[in-house]
Parts: sequence; structure tokens; C-alpha cells
Amino acid sequence: MNPATRTSRGGWKSCLLGAATVTALLTSAACSPSGGDGKPTARPGAPGATAVAACAPVDVSIIASAQDQEGDGLHFLLTLTNTSEKPCKVFRYPLVLIADSQRLSTEVKDSTPIPWTAYETIAPGKQTYAALLQRGSMDVLQPETERTITVQLQDTDPGSRKGESIKIDFPGTSYVCEGDFSQITHWMTSADLALHFINTS
Repeated sequence: MNPATRTSRGGWKSCLLGAATVTALLTSAACSPSGGDGKPTARPGAPGATAVAACAPVDVSIIASAQDQEGDGLHFLLTLTNTSEKPCKVFRYPLVLIADSQRLSTEVKDSTPIPWTAYETIAPGKQTYAALLQRGSMDVLQPETERTITVQLQDTDPGSRKGESIKIDFPGTSYVCEGDFSQITHWMTSADLALHFINTS
């Protein structure tokens, strides 16, 4: 979207305030583990600190929910729940394939958490979210097309894979983009913030 020309101080002020609000939300989401108890966590290496492992597929459940009017099928929210009894970390963003696409959804780079931490720590029973945007030419899902979204968790190194991929149901639409231009946000503890990045794309 091309930026509009600003002709008043008030317009620039509104723009700056909006940017500051998103930055504050990102900082809050990145700096607060998904425990919800408000207690500070021990620094790695500090006395009493316990190493937190990367989430494995066996530790989590993931569902996808459509965010559009019935049949539109462009915006989706992935919700990951830690179903284990220990905290675990999800790194960066999920590696996603839509239906039978052979190309991974690309990262929404603007959704990288501030201060650019590579992971979210998810307490047992808590959730984290990533928003998925379908982009490109739309095709009708044929009966033989697998109506799934394939989600692969990343390990500690960028692009690395943790365990097997997870197949989840493709929700609420009869259409699918070819997949070449779909986008996925980083994991974050606010569903509204995750959706913000694809609603303004």
C-alpha cells in the first residue's frame, strides 16, 4: 500500500502514535513468557535457572481457525497449546505448507519480536499464535486435494526442524491459493497482534 501524503501535523502525529502502539505490543509479547503469572523468570545460567527445551510435536496441539466470512478463506489463525507438563520454547515461526503446495509460506518479517528474540516460552496449558495469509490465484479444492495445513516446528537453528510435521484440518473454505505467495507470522502470545500483521499486508 503506497503511503498517503501527509499535509497536517495531526496526520503525522496519528501515524507515529499508531506505530508506537504496535511497537509497545510487540515488546510486551516478546518480553513476557506465556505463563501469565507476572513473575520474572530466571536468566539462563543464573542460580536456579532450568534449561527450557524446544517444543516437540508430542508436546503440543495445533489448530487452525478461519478469520474471514464463510467461504473467503484468506486469513487464518494457528493456535499452539502446550499440552505437556513442562514449559517449552517455540522458535521463530512455523514452516507451513497449504494443501498440496510444494512451497513453504514465507515469513512476515515485520512480525519478528522485539527485541528480536528467537523464541517464545510456553507454559503448560498456555497458547501462542501465528497468523497465516493466503495470497495468489485461488483454486477450488478438488475432492482429491488433501484439505490440510502441514505445520513444522523449527528447532534452535534458523530453518531447522524439530520432530515430524503436524497435519491439521484446513478450515472453513472451499478455496485454496496455489501457495506460492502465502505468508506466516512469527509465533506470538497475542492473537490480535498476530492477525494485525496479515490484516495490514
